[in-house]
Amino acid sequence: MARCSVSRSVDTPLSAMALSADGTQAVLGTTEGTAQLWRTADAVRLRTIQICNSKVTALAFHDDGLAFSSVGGDNFWRVWTLDGRISNLPFRRELVRSPSWEAVRRASCTPTPRGDRSP
Repeated sequence: MARCSVSRSVDTPLSAMALSADGTQAVLGTTEGTAQLWRTADAVRLRTIQICNSKVTALAFHDDGLAFSSVGGDNFWRVWTLDGRISNLPFRRELVRSPSWEAVRRASCTPTPRGDRSP
């Protein structure tokens, strides 16, 4: 497995991180409320997305690698496409209290029989 270091390229303190299942992308959450999407092969930042007005507390890639979930200091769970738009994937928009990485990962990756995504 190749190693990738983006620490010299990140200009704000980090508060969360997620790696895609295939290892080709990483999303880094900052204390300033942004998520930075990186290509891991060459440590290139692809885009920066404003998640909230406070720190990003949890991130998780969806199993298909086409979207990721975030929870910010505002305690809202959001699903994002990789181009930085709010996803139109079915999910429950609910207030999340003290989210853990595992809870966000499960909620991001596990559709319920009704088609929504629940923790």
